[in-house]
Amino acid sequence: MKHFNFAHETEPLDDPMPNSTRFSSFQREIRFYELLANASAAQVPCFIASKEIQNGNGKVMAMEDLDPLGFPGRFKNRCNLSFEQVLPMVHWLAKFHAGFWRNEKAAEVMWPVGTYWNIEKRKDEFQSCKDESELVKKGEILDEMIHSAKYKTLIHGDGKVENFCFSADGKKVAGIDFQWSGLGLDLN
Repeated sequence: MKHFNFAHETEPLDDPMPNSTRFSSFQREIRFYELLANASAAQVPCFIASKEIQNGNGKVMAMEDLDPLGFPGRFKNRCNLSFEQVLPMVHWLAKFHAGFWRNEKAAEVMWPVGTYWNIEKRKDEFQSCKDESELVKKGEILDEMIHSAKYKTLIHGDGKVENFCFSADGKKVAGIDFQWSGLGLDLN
C-alpha cells in the first residue's frame, strides 16, 4: 500500500524538488503498475487498485505483497553489500531494461527522461558541486550524450538497494518504486 497526500505535504527548505513534481512522480508510478507492470520481464508486484482520496488532494495505491511470493528480504540502506548480494539486482535491471527495449507504450506514459539522478532534475546540486574530477567537468556533455542516444529503454530510475526485495536465499530480487522510471540508457 502506498499513499501520497498532496494537501499535507510540506516542501522542506533544503529540498529543491517541488511537491508538484513529487505528486507527478507518484502518478507515474501508478501508471507503471496499471499499464506496464504486467509486461515486465523482471519480477515486480502486480497492481491491485488506486483511488483518489481527500477531494483529489491525495491518492492511494495497492499492490501485490511480495513477501508470500518468495521475496521477504530487505537490505535497507546498505552500501556494504558483497558482489554476490549485488549481482541479483544487476541481473534484474538487465532483464527489466531488455524487456522494455523500444516499448512505445512506456515512452508514452512514463517520464521522457527517466531517473531521479539527472542533471536537469538536480541542476542546483550539480552546479554547487565542488568536485573538480573529469566526470564532473564533463558532466553536462555526458548528460547530453546520454539523452540524445538513439536507442533507449525504460529504466527503473532509482535502482538502489532499498528498491529491491530479496528472496530468502538472496539469489533473486523483485523491483519496487517506479516513481522515476522513464526513458534512458541502461547505464543511467
